[in-house]
Parts: sequence; structure tokens; C-alpha cells
Amino acid sequence: MGGSKVTIVAKHSPLAWALYFSKLTVEIDGQSSVGRWGNRIIELSPGRHEVKVFFKYLFKPRCGEAVVTVNVENDENTNIEYRAPALMSSPGKIRIV
Repeated sequence: MGGSKVTIVAKHSPLAWALYFSKLTVEIDGQSSVGRWGNRIIELSPGRHEVKVFFKYLFKPRCGEAVVTVNVENDENTNIEYRAPALMSSPGKIRIV
């Protein structure tokens, strides 16, 4: 794979205490990975990838969904930041940093 990777930093407001009990899903090119909030490093092949981030909240399976397309270079680390929305009916914010 050449050492190419994406680091995703996922955050939410401390006031959104219920999210401490939820799992975060990162979906890259249709492949899902469920885990904790915070930092996650994912190895990828170089090229263009679609990254979706969301979480399950109450009865909504894809809450706060946000999407970004990222170009991963060979032997490079690309950083992505995701922020959960203040209102659970809103989309999250995602950006390449």
C-alpha cells in the first residue's frame, strides 16, 4: 500500500453527552468501519476516495452524515476533521485539514 493513510479526527460537543455512548461509522468507498470517537488512522491505496462519517442516534441509523472526497497521495498522510452537528437532525461538518 505504500504507507498512504487517512487520519480522521471526530469530535462532538461535550454538551452532547448522549454521543459518548454512540459509535461512529466511517465509510470509505462503501466499506464501513464502526468505532469510537476521537482519532482513527486508516491505511488506503493512493487515489481518490469518498469518505462518509455518521453515527446512530436513537432510531436514526445515519445521523449527522457528512461526505468528503479526498485524494490520497503515495506515502502521504491526509488529515480529515469531522464535527457532529449541534442539532441531531442536521448534517455534520467534515473537512480536509
